[in-house]
Amino acid sequence: MNAFEIASLSMDHDMQRVANIGQNLANTSTAGYKRVVQAQRPFTAAMLEAGADPGVDTGLDMAAGALRASSSPLDLAVQGDGLFLFDSAAGPVLSRQASLHVDGQGRLVNDAGQAVQSDRGDLHVTPLGGDLRIDANGEAWQGERSVGRLQLVRVGDPAKLVPLGGGLYRPADGDSTQPLDNVQVLSRQREASNVSSSAEMVRLMETTRHFEAMAKVVQGYDEAMDKAIRKLGDLGS
Repeated sequence: MNAFEIASLSMDHDMQRVANIGQNLANTSTAGYKRVVQAQRPFTAAMLEAGADPGVDTGLDMAAGALRASSSPLDLAVQGDGLFLFDSAAGPVLSRQASLHVDGQGRLVNDAGQAVQSDRGDLHVTPLGGDLRIDANGEAWQGERSVGRLQLVRVGDPAKLVPLGGGLYRPADGDSTQPLDNVQVLSRQREASNVSSSAEMVRLMETTRHFEAMAKVVQGYDEAMDKAIRKLGDLGS
């Protein structure tokens, strides 16, 4: 792998990084969003000799976002590890944030209409059954009657969760959810995005400068090759 190929690959990786930074900046205000991070794999001698692309590893920064007070008792956050579980036509959907409401079928659902899961499956409430509240153990109460306990789960590798938009994720292929006990649920709280717009802007500037530097390497290599070809032409004439 020559300097031209290495610089070209590096520019491709910079473009990927810029796309990830753009996604992060677009979700600064998305509750429960986890920023996308990207790390360059090391250039090993074997890779260089084989001409392979070292590539980049992309994952999620699962650090908790700041908690924001809410007026709704059905805005829920998790203290510590754990993800809320929702049911969708495509399989389980996960989030650090649960902003719930009752749909026309009496189910507790998120803004996407996906039913939050409890130890009884979909969590149903009855009309005129009383006010609904969620306690710190995730138990849902309507009046004095328990209607189910929210399922809090974890996955094998949270950094590999697949973003679906709106702070929602699905497990990576081959990964699955496992029940998680002893997790504290916080009512009237929303977990903010863990994106720092200022930090992302710094990364954007660093990436732009790196891209420009690699572009100069490519340009210099191209000019050197052009001169070499001209000299060879002169020798042959």
